[in-house]
Amino acid sequence: MKVFVSKYALTSGIEEVFTEGDGRRVARRIGSTQCFFGEGNEWHYTKAAAIAKAEEMRLKKIVSLEKQLAKMRTLKFCDRIDAASERAAKSTLLLGGKP
Repeated sequence: MKVFVSKYALTSGIEEVFTEGDGRRVARRIGSTQCFFGEGNEWHYTKAAAIAKAEEMRLKKIVSLEKQLAKMRTLKFCDRIDAASERAAKSTLLLGGKP
């Protein structure tokens, strides 16, 4: 059976694979031990469905990266140790640890 694998769409694109298996939950690449789980999740019967899943994955990744960028943009470094770091250093010393 021919399926379209979207599992690695963001790194290596959508792949057309010939598989064997029960055709519902697991698709195993012919001549390999590589398996793909979940029709509609990691593999699809149609190229259109694989493209739709890859687009969904791409949009989720963009949102994740935007959150990381926002966090990096607000990150500030200063010359003094903040109160939380100072408390952590003191508790480490009280427990007999090294600073």
